[in-house]
Amino acid sequence: MQDTIKRVKCKVSNVKDRVKRPPLDTIAQLPTKKKKQLPSIVKRARSKWYTQAILKELVFKESPLKKQYTRAWFCASVIERKYGKETSRYCNSKICNVCARIRTARLMGKYVKPLQDLGQLYFTTLTVPNVPKEQLRETCLKLIKTTTNVVRVIRERKLFKFSGIRKLEVTYNPTMDTYHPHIHLVHNEKIGELIIDEHLKRNTTSSILAQDTRKMNENDLNEVFKYATKFLIKDSNNKNQLNIYSFALDEIMIALNMVRTFQPFGEIRAKNNEDDENIEPELIAEIIKDIDFNDIDYFLWGQNDWISMNTGEVRSNYKPPEKLYIHYKKLIT
Repeated sequence: MQDTIKRVKCKVSNVKDRVKRPPLDTIAQLPTKKKKQLPSIVKRARSKWYTQAILKELVFKESPLKKQYTRAWFCASVIERKYGKETSRYCNSKICNVCARIRTARLMGKYVKPLQDLGQLYFTTLTVPNVPKEQLRETCLKLIKTTTNVVRVIRERKLFKFSGIRKLEVTYNPTMDTYHPHIHLVHNEKIGELIIDEHLKRNTTSSILAQDTRKMNENDLNEVFKYATKFLIKDSNNKNQLNIYSFALDEIMIALNMVRTFQPFGEIRAKNNEDDENIEPELIAEIIKDIDFNDIDYFLWGQNDWISMNTGEVRSNYKPPEKLYIHYKKLIT
């Protein structure tokens, strides 16, 4: 077993000596300055605004997921204020940023502390070559299956009782019109090289240069629980422009439909086999201070805020970015 680890370390270190590998994702490159914290209601309004921007074309597209996109469009469109509390109904769609925020907070509250209790954590990324849309779902399912097998073999045969979480992500390459499924593993035990070696045995077309493993710090851990795909892509020529590839998002959502993108393993276990990716359709969003207990009101979503049915006041005062242009890219055939 020790010989295997030494052999893999030697192989990976030799590659690192020849080529300085670029980072595969932004997860391990968080900004050093802390952003100003916005009130929860403003963050929810921002997520709602971006969700509708993303869905602007998808809700009219003839897609197997059209009903899901419609639910996401109307997600949290009404806030009910009653007895000092505010509630909304949620869609639980993977493309909805409002639900994604709730899901992220839930996962972090449930898993960050148990992961930190494991001690030093490592971040390992496993990739396969980009694929066309026709192969995306099959490739995602195979990647999940082989990664599960890698974890099982290392734990049971190599006798490394490591624990952690795995996360499937998919990104789109507009230049090549291909899709890039990859796995992020957060784990204890310094065995990233061994994980990569087992991954390459099962994915013979993958390049060792496209795999990565590194130490994690506390800030990096927060980013792991975010979305399974990047909905908005910054334009390479205009920093104030965000590109939305609606057709590509539709393909990614179809490929990930009913696929469990997040999974704990080892000592990090979900209770009662519950699905961490589902949220309750109705949740108490927050308790409002300085509001009369008997005050009852409904706030309806407008273009960028909720508006009171009683008084006409706006709920969050969210202001969409003035210099931000969202461009809906079309596939050129």
